[in-house]
Amino acid sequence: MLRSLLFALLAVGMTAGCSHDWDKLSPAEGGDASPGGAGAGGSGGSGGASGSGGAAGQAGDSGTGGTASCSDPSMIAVPGSTGGFYCVDRTEVTNTAYEGFLAGTPDLTGQPAECAWNTDLTPSGGWPPAVGTGDRPVSFVDFCDATVFCATAGKRLCGAVGGGALGFGSFADAAASEWYNACSENGKRAYPYGQTYDGTACNGTDYGVTGPVKTGSAPKCEGGFSGLLDLSGNVFEWENSCADTAGATDKCRIRGGGYNSNSANLKCDVAADAERSTATVTIGFRCCADAVISN
Repeated sequence: MLRSLLFALLAVGMTAGCSHDWDKLSPAEGGDASPGGAGAGGSGGSGGASGSGGAAGQAGDSGTGGTASCSDPSMIAVPGSTGGFYCVDRTEVTNTAYEGFLAGTPDLTGQPAECAWNTDLTPSGGWPPAVGTGDRPVSFVDFCDATVFCATAGKRLCGAVGGGALGFGSFADAAASEWYNACSENGKRAYPYGQTYDGTACNGTDYGVTGPVKTGSAPKCEGGFSGLLDLSGNVFEWENSCADTAGATDKCRIRGGGYNSNSANLKCDVAADAERSTATVTIGFRCCADAVISN
């Protein structure tokens, strides 16, 4: 009877937060929802206890006596290199998810001061998306557009571990950068899938495609943790890491390379950047958030 009571309490503890329905569209359309779903679901209890539940198994190693999960099932719980957990979107944000975001008439008033120039969140090109491209990563969005999207979803643009902006020079520090830690498996991998380059794994110049592909459609492009997809190639991803706070011309980090990147520029530790106001077909983003720890 005590065992039943403990499981019941665990189930209650795992129910936390809520997420926007439009935000959940990103993984649902990717065709690979089961890995993400399994990660979040496994953290519900028995998966973490048995060590067979993917993200939940990792959570069992937290040493905190609890299990880490994400309140949004489109995210994966990732262990930090020095302890603790946080959540990362399983894939890049899609056109469909961004359409839903715009339909909700998002508020611009909460932008940071360095984004005061940004008065329109609509992508500057390729919009509205062509029929059949809803599952492609959204692009033609600037740094500030990405920031507002993540905040509206109750998340944050991936930056420093624990939240906030990452120092511009800390792009290859797994203890500091949420994005780099997730891509490199706590700094252990050169590419999300391993140490050695594989041109058939992710959508770069050797993949044989001349533009962004459906998110999650390259199954070999997984890592640095189970369930995370497209951290290398497809489109670059904005990171909350800028060299200054002056405004539109600040240099900000873009991570992971894109469909037009070669092997050297598809690595987790590449220090690429673009002006805060840049909006091109090669840059998109994903979000991060705090994990939920239940005992």
